Amino acid sequence: MDVIDRVVAGVGKRRPQASALNARPEMGLAVLTCMDARLDPARLLGLGSGDAHVLRNAGGVVTPDVVESLAMSQEQLGTRHVMVIHHTECAGLAERMPDRSAEETARAAVLQLRAAPGLPHRDAVRGYVLDIRQGTLTEVPAGGAHPVVPSARERGATPWP
Repeated sequence: MDVIDRVVAGVGKRRPQASALNARPEMGLAVLTCMDARLDPARLLGLGSGDAHVLRNAGGVVTPDVVESLAMSQEQLGTRHVMVIHHTECAGLAERMPDRSAEETARAAVLQLRAAPGLPHRDAVRGYVLDIRQGTLTEVPAGGAHPVVPSARERGATPWP
């Protein structure tokens, strides 16, 4: 039995939470982040099943399909807030945007989404960088200071590896 067989065998053995039965994210939140296996957005942010839409790609970059998915999430499923989470030691960003820091790419992604005419709700887009080694999440606003936000682990939530 390979990995996919084991995952499929576990489907249906856990009863979904009531919120998971509704396609509308309970928190009105969408998260754009990297596909890196070290990054678990639900654990990091303390999200439960049905709380948010999570979009992932190499580097967590804004691509046409990301904008299309976010527009659908906002227009049809009620999300209003978007978090962009980039991280340190990101191979996806190194490949796609060499010589740019995670802070620079997160800031650029926020500005790109705030300027995307296809998104009806662009005012609540915020960017963050996760320090993979420390487990801290630092906000990277379009301008100004960079406050550190405690991770779910630091807030006492489920431990994050």
